[in-house]
Amino acid sequence: MNPLRPFSDEQLRTLINLRQRYEVWIEAERKLFAMPYDLRRKTVSGKDYLYEIFDRRGNGKSLGRWNDELEARFDSYHEQKSGAKTQRDGSRAVREESSRLYRALRLPLLSSDAGPILREADRRKLLGSHLLVVGTNAMVAYSIEAAGQIIGAPDETEDFDLAWSARDADDASETVWQILKAVDPTFTVNTERTFQARNATAYEVELLVAPSLE
Repeated sequence: MNPLRPFSDEQLRTLINLRQRYEVWIEAERKLFAMPYDLRRKTVSGKDYLYEIFDRRGNGKSLGRWNDELEARFDSYHEQKSGAKTQRDGSRAVREESSRLYRALRLPLLSSDAGPILREADRRKLLGSHLLVVGTNAMVAYSIEAAGQIIGAPDETEDFDLAWSARDADDASETVWQILKAVDPTFTVNTERTFQARNATAYEVELLVAPSLE
């Protein structure tokens, strides 16, 4: 028996369209991630300064007294940020349309808990270069690469395994921790199994590192 049920032409067409639309979105997200949270002009004791803002609470640092050079930096930042937001938001409707078709055509689906983690890792340019999906969650990718439904593939488990694939593993735990907290602030480290984190709904994420990198 053939272990692969090939996708139909319509399914393949939907996969191609969704990938193209996702690439437009992720390119914009990466641009935004690489930028400071915000740049603001502030007046302190009657003098103007340019501040780099770190978070929503307004924490930041001064970049110096306002001058022509800092004004040009301020204008360039906001122009680039506006362009990236327009690219990201402009692709939303067609991306959502492809997503609806994807589900309607019963193409392989990933856990709703794992999806945001993968998107955040990809936004940080870590997916594939530093982090790999392993275990049953990887079956979705295998199926898409094979252009067909894998018959008898194991069911997805209620956890998520990531393998650190970069040569330097010193920052592996901290990097994954930052990703998880950005996705869901309820994630906490399992003190009995420090390579494992859980969120408020008991969804587990495990980080695997090769012994040669430890």
